[in-house]
Amino acid sequence: MLTWKYVKNTVSSDDITAIERDWGITFGRDYVVCVLENNGGRPTPNGITTPSGQERIFERLLSLNPKDKDNVHGARHGFATSVAQANLFPFGMDPFGNLFCFRGLRRTVKDVVFWNHETDVTEVLCGTFSELLAALR
Repeated sequence: MLTWKYVKNTVSSDDITAIERDWGITFGRDYVVCVLENNGGRPTPNGITTPSGQERIFERLLSLNPKDKDNVHGARHGFATSVAQANLFPFGMDPFGNLFCFRGLRRTVKDVVFWNHETDVTEVLCGTFSELLAALR
């Protein structure tokens, strides 16, 4: 059973709609429902095995509130200027500064990827946010 700890300041549907408009993304309903209840929270369990067999830790959801320390605004603007990152929207992080992202900006989310900040390489994890949560062990 998935539980969430350390949930931060709440966000509203209007906040989410503004981010979607400003960044040209349409979030899936599964993510919206989760972040409305668990903004900035840490899931338990939080381990995931990637399709390539790597073990990763989904430490926390990034907050949608720009006043919180680990937030989507800072993570998005912290990206280097590579073309690969132009289609990414960070929504979660591991303990090492790597990001879990939606891919597909300027349109509906295409899939969920893991972005390694040291190599600037992404790996597709699954198709939806719900699939990511279901894969946590």
